[in-house]
Amino acid sequence: MESTVKSRILLVDADEGLLHTCARLLGAFHHEVFVAMSGSEALTAAKSRVPDLVLLNMMLPDGDGIDLCRRLKADQALHQPHVMVFSSAVDKAEWLSPALEGGADDYLSLPVTNRELLARIKVQLRLKHALDLLAREVEAHLATQAELRQSETILRRISESIEDVLWMITPDFARVVYLSPAYETLWGRERSAVYEEPGTLLHAIHPEDREGKDCAMKNPRVLLADDHQIILHALKGILESEFQVVDTAANGVELIEKAEALRPDILVVDVSMPLLGGIEAVKQLRKKLGDLKVVFLTMHSDLVFGAKAMEAGAKGYVLKHATPSELLLAVREAAQGRTFVSPAIAGQLME
Repeated sequence: MESTVKSRILLVDADEGLLHTCARLLGAFHHEVFVAMSGSEALTAAKSRVPDLVLLNMMLPDGDGIDLCRRLKADQALHQPHVMVFSSAVDKAEWLSPALEGGADDYLSLPVTNRELLARIKVQLRLKHALDLLAREVEAHLATQAELRQSETILRRISESIEDVLWMITPDFARVVYLSPAYETLWGRERSAVYEEPGTLLHAIHPEDREGKDCAMKNPRVLLADDHQIILHALKGILESEFQVVDTAANGVELIEKAEALRPDILVVDVSMPLLGGIEAVKQLRKKLGDLKVVFLTMHSDLVFGAKAMEAGAKGYVLKHATPSELLLAVREAAQGRTFVSPAIAGQLME
């Protein structure tokens, strides 16, 4: 543990002795530790002190850990705490998949050594602090975007007073950002048609300059699904450089509803989400919509989940610590009907 970072950790277990043992261990590493002996106590304590990490037993006096995990993740006031669940080794086969599909970030099988426990807690805290940093960067980015929109408003006012046609498009010709009123005067066509279908702008481009641009304008439509709003914003920012992100979903149930309504070309889906996991949601969608192009995202390098994803028909399987270029490559490959798997696990997964 890094003593320079003081994190808030909530321990939830009905075993008072185990609680005090873990509290002493974690307190020695400069963390603020508080405890609860039931799900209801845990919710009250979490709302009062907002933990960075919750470590909870799958079996609690007033319910199971999966339900508590979902409620903690769903409460926006708690800022998405990371959740580690644990149970005895004999219960692992029964609880591992439901726990991760229910939104848990890690699973511990008891008994566990102090060294392993501390190492896994360190990983989760590192991820949590990284996501918090990303949230602040996203907030700063949004503030910058607001300033840019203000500048854009000024530019629009200027452009609307000139007689020449002025347009602004994204670098990949996927979206028309702005088209001046002079377009309607000179071409006799409605600007709304160009915003709805960017390809019509080709008529205003000299034939010798059109080659390659018509294909670029037909970019695939992508639907994103992840229960972390910060990650959704980041993914959207990455993919919008090449693709049309039509909407986002925060859980498997919402993913199914939006996919049926929007019929996107590609789904980019988190494996572990509340209410309904990503893999199960995709299986249900395939029964309703037929063949789908799906890229799964995951924090877990566990080959069990990779195998399940491929069985569900995944065209891509990307680890969340991959680079943006790797994600873009995976979605490009899926768009072409090809398969991409993160190199870190590709060899083992394809065996």
